[in-house]
Amino acid sequence: MVRKRSWSRTEAGDEEVDNELRSLAAEQETAREQQRTRRRRYEYASMSQVDESNARLESYSQEEAGEAIPSGYIKKICLRNFMCHENFELELGPKLNFIVGSNGSGKSAILTAITIGLGAKASETQRGSALKNLIREGAHQARIILHLENGKHGSYNPEEFGSEIIVKRTIKSDGTSTFSLQSEAGHEISSKKKDIQAVMDYFSLPINNPMCFLSQDAARSFLTASNAHDKYVLFMKATLLQEVSDSLEKAKEINQRAQTNMAYHLRNLKDLQDEYEESKRLLQEFNKAADLNEQKRLLQGKSLWIDVKQNTEANDRLKAQIEAQEERIRHYTEKIRSKKDRIERFMVDRDAQTGNIDIKVAELSEKAESHKQAERAMKAAESTYETEREKEETLKSTMKECEDKVKTLDELISRTEQELRDEMGGDREQMRKEILEIEAANEELRSKSSSIAEEEHRLRGDETMLIERRQADVNDKQRSINSKRRELERITRENSGFLDNFDRQMSVLLRKIRERATEFTVLPVGPLGMHVTVKSGFENWSRAIQRQLSPWLNNFLVATQEDSRLLRQIIRSCHIKANISITNYSLGRSFRYRKAQSQYPSMLDALEFSSTDIEFFFIDTAYVANIVLIEDRNEARQYLLQRPQDVRLALALRDRSSGYQIVGGRRIDTVTYNNRSLLKVASSANSDSNYLHELIQQETMELQNIKRKYDIELEETKSQLRTLRRKFLQVEAELGKNDSTIETLRRRTNRVVDTGRLESAINEKRKIQEMIASYEARSVDLFATIRTLEEEIQPLKFKFDETRNIYKAAQEEVERLRSSLGSRTAKIQKWKDDIEDMQREIEEFKELIRNKRENVKTLEKGIKEQKANASEFCSQEQADNSDLPNDQQEIRRELDKLSRSILRAEREVGISQQDAVKLFEQSRSKYTQAQEKCLEINQTLDMIFKSIQARVLNFQSALRTTCLDADLDFRASLKVRRLSGHLSFINASKQLEIYILTPNDENARSVDNLSGGEKSFAQMALLLATWKPMRSRIIALDEFDVFMDQVNRKIGTSLILKKLKDNSRTQTIIITPQDIGRIADVERSGVTIHRMRDPERQSNASS
Repeated sequence: MVRKRSWSRTEAGDEEVDNELRSLAAEQETAREQQRTRRRRYEYASMSQVDESNARLESYSQEEAGEAIPSGYIKKICLRNFMCHENFELELGPKLNFIVGSNGSGKSAILTAITIGLGAKASETQRGSALKNLIREGAHQARIILHLENGKHGSYNPEEFGSEIIVKRTIKSDGTSTFSLQSEAGHEISSKKKDIQAVMDYFSLPINNPMCFLSQDAARSFLTASNAHDKYVLFMKATLLQEVSDSLEKAKEINQRAQTNMAYHLRNLKDLQDEYEESKRLLQEFNKAADLNEQKRLLQGKSLWIDVKQNTEANDRLKAQIEAQEERIRHYTEKIRSKKDRIERFMVDRDAQTGNIDIKVAELSEKAESHKQAERAMKAAESTYETEREKEETLKSTMKECEDKVKTLDELISRTEQELRDEMGGDREQMRKEILEIEAANEELRSKSSSIAEEEHRLRGDETMLIERRQADVNDKQRSINSKRRELERITRENSGFLDNFDRQMSVLLRKIRERATEFTVLPVGPLGMHVTVKSGFENWSRAIQRQLSPWLNNFLVATQEDSRLLRQIIRSCHIKANISITNYSLGRSFRYRKAQSQYPSMLDALEFSSTDIEFFFIDTAYVANIVLIEDRNEARQYLLQRPQDVRLALALRDRSSGYQIVGGRRIDTVTYNNRSLLKVASSANSDSNYLHELIQQETMELQNIKRKYDIELEETKSQLRTLRRKFLQVEAELGKNDSTIETLRRRTNRVVDTGRLESAINEKRKIQEMIASYEARSVDLFATIRTLEEEIQPLKFKFDETRNIYKAAQEEVERLRSSLGSRTAKIQKWKDDIEDMQREIEEFKELIRNKRENVKTLEKGIKEQKANASEFCSQEQADNSDLPNDQQEIRRELDKLSRSILRAEREVGISQQDAVKLFEQSRSKYTQAQEKCLEINQTLDMIFKSIQARVLNFQSALRTTCLDADLDFRASLKVRRLSGHLSFINASKQLEIYILTPNDENARSVDNLSGGEKSFAQMALLLATWKPMRSRIIALDEFDVFMDQVNRKIGTSLILKKLKDNSRTQTIIITPQDIGRIADVERSGVTIHRMRDPERQSNASS
C-alpha cells in the first residue's frame, strides 16, 4: 500500500518565502551585472553612498576633468499662468544662484515650478492638494518649461537630444497633466513620465528627496529640529542611509525565515523519495497484465471511433438545420422588404389623403359658413314675413272695428235725424267749451289706445317666443332623460360590471394579461380606475374627482418599452374599442412630494389606492396632493386668491351632473360629469345605476322646474295682455262715452240747426269710411308685400336645404376620408408590427444559428479531440479492420469483462493500474521538482547570506564615511565664524548631537544652549554638511535666513558663498527676501543674483 504523507504547513507560506528569496537573488544578480557593465561618463553617486574606492575614483575624475561644469543643470525656466506668474522666464547659472525679492513676488513659486516640472506631485510641494490649484486664477491651464544643459561632459544621449534637454509639463483645469520630453530642436522624444524619470536618475536629480529641494516648510522643519533624534532621522533620510538600512533589515528577516523553512523542505524531500520508490514498485507489478490492458485499449479506441462517427453525423445535421434557418431568414427578409415597400406606398397615399382631408375640412368649414349664412337669411326673411302677417292681422282687426263704428254711426245718424225734430235747450257757449275739452281728452285716449296696441303686439311676440323656447328646452331635457333611462335599462338588462364601463372586453383583456404574465418584465397595472377608490364620507365628490382624473383612469402602467409593445398586441387581439393609453413608469420607486397645506381636504385625502405605485403615479402626474376640495364656489375662489402654498387648483360642487374647476381664483370653469363610473366608491355597490337614478330624478325635477318657470313667465305675459286688454276696453269705453257726450252736447247746441248734429255724425262716418278705404289700400299693399316675401322665402328655403345637403355630404365625405385614413394607418401599424415580429424571429433565428454554429465548432473541436484521444488507443484502420464488435453495448460488455479481470489483478495489489501509473508519474515529478527546488533554494540562501554580509559591511563603511564627511564639512563651516565643534553621531541610540565651542567657552556646549544667532549658524552649517554627501546635481533652499538677525545673516551668506560658489558639479538655488548684494560682498564669478519684479505686471521676468 502507498503511504499517505500529511502536510503540517501550507504551501502558500512556502511559496511566499520562495518568491522573496528569488526576488532578492534576482536583485543581487542584477546589481552585480550592472556593476560589471555600467560605464558612466562622470562619477558621482545618485543619492547613495559608495565605498572608499569609489570615492577615490570620483575624486580622481574631478581632478582630471579640471573642475569643468558637467551637464544636467537647469539653464532656463519658463512659466505660463503658473501660480502668480502669467509669463515668466528666468535664466540660471551653473553654480550658485540667489533669487531675491520682496514677499509675494513669486520667489517660492519658482522652486515649486522646478519640483512640479521634474515630476513631483502637488502634495509634495506643500502648495495644495491638487495640481489644478497651481493654475493662475482666470486661466484654464498652466505650463512649466525647463531647459537642462546637455552639451557638456556627462551628457545624456547627446546624439538624440543634442546640447539641451527640454522638459515640459502642462497642467489643465480638470486636474490632468501631461509631460513632454523634447530635444534641443523642440522635437518631442517622449511623453512618458518614466522616460523623464530616467533622465532625472541619470543626472542625479532626486525630486522626491525633500532635502534636495527644501521648501519654506521643509527648511523650517530641518533647521528647527527639536531634539537629537529628530536631527539624526532627518540626516539619515536625506542621505538615503535610512532606506538602505531598512532594506538590509528586511533582507535579514527574509533570509532568517528561509533558513527556518529549509529544514522543513529537506524532510519533505525524504518523504517524496519514499513515495517515488513505492510507486515504482507498484507499477512493476501491473506490467504483468499488459495483454489485458492492450485488449482493453483497443476496445476503448473502437468505442471512441464510434462516438466520432456519431458526432460527425450530428454535426452534419446541425449544418443542415443552419442552412434551413438561413433560408427562412432570407424568406423573412424578402417579406420585410415587401411590407416596407407597401408601408412606404401607403404612407405616401396617407400623406396625400391627409392633405386631401385638410382641404376637405377647409371646404367643410366654408360650406358650414354658407349654410349658416343661408339659415340666417331664411330666418331673417321668415321674421320679416311673420311681422308683416301680424301687421295684416292687426289691420284687419282695425278695419273690422272701423266697420263696427260705421254701423254705430249709421244708427246714430238715424237717431239724430229723429231727434232733430225735438226741441233743443241749454247754454250753447258752455256746451261748446265742454265739447272742446272732451275732444282733447279723446285725443289723449286715442294716443293711449295706440300705445296699448303696440305694447300688446310686443307682448304677443314675447309670448310666441317663450312658447318656442319652452318647447325646445323641454324637448332637450326630455331627450337627456330618455337617454339616461335607456342607459339604465341597458345596465339593468345586461347586468354590466364595473370593468364594462372601461370597455366591454376589459375583463377579457385582464384575463389574457394574467395568462401571459411570464412574458412581461413587470406585470402591467391597469386600468388605473380599478385601483382607485373614493373614501367613505367623500361620495358627493366622486364625480368631480373622476372628471379631474379622467385622462388617466383608462391608463395601463408598464415598466419597459418591450412590455408596452406586448400589451398593445394583447389589446389589439381583444378588439378593445376604448382609447387606452399605455404609460412607461418606473414601478417600485418612491419619492418625496409636497402636499397642499390647507384646512380643506385634498384629492389625496379623499382617495384610496391599491398600491403605493398607483398613488405615486397620480401624485406625480395628476397632482392629487395639490388639488383641494371646497364645496362652495365663492369660498373656493376667495381661498385661491390668497395664493396658498402648494395648491394648484380647487374643485367645487354645482349639481349632480356638473361642477366647477377654479384656477388661481380668477378663472372658473364649469365641467360636465360622465355618466359611467371609472373609479370605485367605498359606500356604493352599483354606483352607475344609483347615479343614473339620481340624475334621472334630478333632470325630471329640472324638467318640471323648466315647465314651471316658463308657465310662470307665460302666465305673467298673459296677465299683462289681459291687463292691457282691460285698459284698452276702458279707453274705448271712455271714447265711446265721450263721443256720446259730445253728440248730446252738439245736439243741444244745434237744436236750432237741425242738420248740425246730423252733419257731425255724417262727417265722422265719412272720416271713418276714408280710414277704411286707406286701410283697405294698405291691406292690399301688405298682401302684395307678403306675397313678395313668400316668393323671396322660397328660394331662401331652397338655398337653405341645398346648403344643408351640401354640408351633410361634405361631412360624410370627411368622415369617409378619415375612416379610410384610419384604416390605412391601422394597416401600416399592423404591417409594422408584423415587421417587428419577423425581425424578432430573424434575431431568434440568428441567435439559434449562432448557437448552432458554436455547437458545430464545439462538436468539430470535440470530434478533433475525440479523434486524437481515439488515436492514442488505436488507429481508425485498426478499429475498422479488427475483429472488434461494432455495437457500443457489446463493447461495454467486453470492457466489463476485461475490467473485472484487471480488477482481480488490482485487488491483489491494492489500487488500480491507472492510479498506479498516475501515482508513479506524480511522485516522480514531485520528487524531481522538490530536489531541484531544494538545490536552488540552498544555492540562493548561500548567495543571499554572502550578499547581505557584504552589504552590511558596505553600509557600515558608507555610514562612517558619510558621517565623517559631514563632520569635516561642519567643522570647516564653523571656522568661518571662528567657532569650533563637531557632529556626534550616536548610531546605537539614533541621535545626532551638535557641539560648539565659542572663543569664550572652555568646553564645547550643545547647540541647544547657544544664542539664537549662533544656533541658526550652526543649523546652517549642519545643512551644508548634509548636502555634501548627498551629491545631488541640483539643490535648492527657500528662505534659509528666516531665523537669523542681520549679523548672522551676513555670516551665513558668506558661508554659503564660500562653500557653494565654486562647486561646479552642483547647481545651487537659494531663495531669500534679502538683498544679497547689501548683506555680503558677492563676487560675480560663479554667483548669479536674480531680482524678482512685481508679479502683477503683464510679463514678469528677472533682472
